[in-house]
Amino acid sequence: MTLRQSFFYSSFEALNSRLYLDRGFASTTICKFLDKEKYSAIIGCPIKGKLDGKGTKSLCKGRKSYFTSHTFNASTPNNCTLKLAMIRHFVKKGKTKQRSLEWSAFILIRTKPPLNKIFHLYRHRFGIESSYRTMRQLRIPTNSRNPMMRFIYMSLGFILVNVWLTLKFLYTQIPKRGRNGRPLDHALFRLKRFASFIRHAVERIYAVKTAIIAPALPMGG
Repeated sequence: MTLRQSFFYSSFEALNSRLYLDRGFASTTICKFLDKEKYSAIIGCPIKGKLDGKGTKSLCKGRKSYFTSHTFNASTPNNCTLKLAMIRHFVKKGKTKQRSLEWSAFILIRTKPPLNKIFHLYRHRFGIESSYRTMRQLRIPTNSRNPMMRFIYMSLGFILVNVWLTLKFLYTQIPKRGRNGRPLDHALFRLKRFASFIRHAVERIYAVKTAIIAPALPMGG
């Protein structure tokens, strides 16, 4: 397994037996690998080039979403023709949240969901990205190049995130009548407070050093 493939395995998340990958994975090498290994995937595709050129921006035409195909790296030996879904959708911008129409492109590998559901299906992966951002706040920082050590630290970070979520669910419930469940007081147990609890617990176990022993008397004092 190459380094690139091992990075891929540590970075993807599968939802409903389909991979949802961000634009960083939109390369011909990865797409060929996914197709060869018979993975189903939807990959965000960067929109580049000019409207009258040969890039993906030239596919942003018409008024409706549509399926098409596009040859990437057409002038190189590593060229690859892939199926694309060109989705035209509304986005909210600015403080006024005014809606405007934009194009998004998605590479389809061994899958063809309904055209009107692709954008909403892909949005599910945004929760994965927020989980990674949360995990980074609890992960042990390291400069080690050992992939196993880095994987252990990342796994420990995710375990701590799940512990924090469980504790927040159990102990921040606001009393409320009815059968619709109880809301949570999120401000009562922020992630920073949980990290502070862990730090203080480690300091009590291993003690905090507040002084050092100088190996020699200072000169010029």
